[in-house]
Amino acid sequence: MTTYYLKIKEWFDRQPQADKDKLPALFAITGVGLIAAQSLVFMDRLIAAYIFIALSLIVARLLGKKITLGPKWMYIPLLTIVGIVFLRAAIYSTSIHSVTTGTFEIGFISLMFCGYLAGRVCGRDIFYLLPFVAIILALFIYANAIIRPDNIMYNLDYNLLSATLILATVLTTWQRKWIIVAITLPAIFLTGASEGILALGIIFIMVLLRKDFTAKLWLPAGALSVVFLATFYTGTVDTIYARAYNIITETAETSGLSQRIDGYRYALQDIKYLGHSYNPTNTERDSIHNVPLRALYELGPIVAIAWCFAMLVGLFKTRYKYAFAAIIAFALFDHLMWTWLAPIPWLIAGVATVDKEGDLLFRKENIKCQVE
Repeated sequence: MTTYYLKIKEWFDRQPQADKDKLPALFAITGVGLIAAQSLVFMDRLIAAYIFIALSLIVARLLGKKITLGPKWMYIPLLTIVGIVFLRAAIYSTSIHSVTTGTFEIGFISLMFCGYLAGRVCGRDIFYLLPFVAIILALFIYANAIIRPDNIMYNLDYNLLSATLILATVLTTWQRKWIIVAITLPAIFLTGASEGILALGIIFIMVLLRKDFTAKLWLPAGALSVVFLATFYTGTVDTIYARAYNIITETAETSGLSQRIDGYRYALQDIKYLGHSYNPTNTERDSIHNVPLRALYELGPIVAIAWCFAMLVGLFKTRYKYAFAAIIAFALFDHLMWTWLAPIPWLIAGVATVDKEGDLLFRKENIKCQVE
């Protein structure tokens, strides 16, 4: 065993330093790719993805890289969330079951914070696979639209898919971002996700406010127009958005809108300082579909305020405005940013505190990022 170790070490020592420096990012990239793949390969909790991200930090330390907490306005609210989870586990671990639950809660939130640190260590390289993920998901949706136009989202979670597409688009590391937008924008429309349309609407307003538009904008606008006209004249647009329309108009007590309102009331009726129980794996239909209210119910008001503060300060103080806007938009009426895509806001928070390029889609702007 020692012989094999020495041979591997000798081979590793011979590699160029530039190649070694890429190793942490490779681990983190793998983790992010697995998380994004959940929108298509619906595989419950991909803990392996979070472990890959945590391993990137271990590799970074072995390579002598410095791991820092970053600006106080970001790491303090995130560490506050971690601290509350640790405090809950310490107070309520009074039985075997509660110890097991507390251990899981500590492990999960620790992996989330590892994502924040990994984002700072790896920078925007951590999102390397996202353009490929976005294209694959978009092509899959187009294929479904051709094969089964009456049920494009067959056995797929339309909100999860639209959230992944939007985040993968605004976080793309490619230089020609407008091409990715042209590929994914019509696909997002075809998902029929009301949360996706809300996020797109907010991002469009921000595109205007940031003056992030050039002649390149015509390509995605043209692609969306073609798909919209095709679905309109074939009558499939009504089918695509029938579910979103029914959620709003249904009056039955079992309707989607009614269930969500009941969840909001449930979160507000019995507020505890440390919450009731941290349960990021609960993705049931009747769970609380609002991240701030879910944080309030599960971990208490301090965590709810800390999470909102971290996302809002990211929106206003960093140049990843589209990404944080999308997170906030999906957090209003769904739990994705607390469950399926839980590590993504933490990763973005980490990258946003070190990256100066930002997430402009159609033009570049050389302004010093307000980080550190």
